[in-house]
Amino acid sequence: MELTKRDKTYLSRIGYLEEDFSQIQRGLNDVKIYLNYDEEKELTREEAIRVLGKHCFLSGVARATFHSSSVHLNKTEKKHIYFDLSHWW
Repeated sequence: MELTKRDKTYLSRIGYLEEDFSQIQRGLNDVKIYLNYDEEKELTREEAIRVLGKHCFLSGVARATFHSSSVHLNKTEKKHIYFDLSHWW
């Protein structure tokens, strides 16, 4: 998956720098995504985007890229999406 110009604009708006994009791109293609912290319930990027929406998904990946992991909650469906890049550390 490639970051689009629109994705980069969003990431810039939430505080990421242009120089962060290559690292976020790498994280986007290497992140492990789990439903409700359960490693047996791994999700695809597309499934996570469906649950969270694109912006929330990008925010989760970007944070995990620089902090090892992150979690976002879909309040309507009561689903926690866990983004894991701890294998980088």
